Amino acid sequence: PPPDAIITDVNMPTYDISHAIPHMRKHFPDVPVLVQSGSYSDPDMKEFINGLKPDIFMSPNADFAEEVNKQLAKKQAAGGAVEKQGPERF
Repeated sequence: PPPDAIITDVNMPTYDISHAIPHMRKHFPDVPVLVQSGSYSDPDMKEFINGLKPDIFMSPNADFAEEVNKQLAKKQAAGGAVEKQGPERF
């Protein structure tokens, strides 16, 4: 089965985020993609990442559990299945 959500950083050693997000969308179109970056405050980085259309682009200070839960709730509200519920998913 597909993952419930995909969480990634912008700076990954083995892939380019500009190719990774379209790949994720192609193979998992209904799975929320959450992108985190230490460069969150850089306006050029925000524009670049938001252009890739992740479900959310968050700073490293964001509450990951809260953001993931929000995205999974949206997925469920749209009729998507979510494997695990609550904090045990982490």
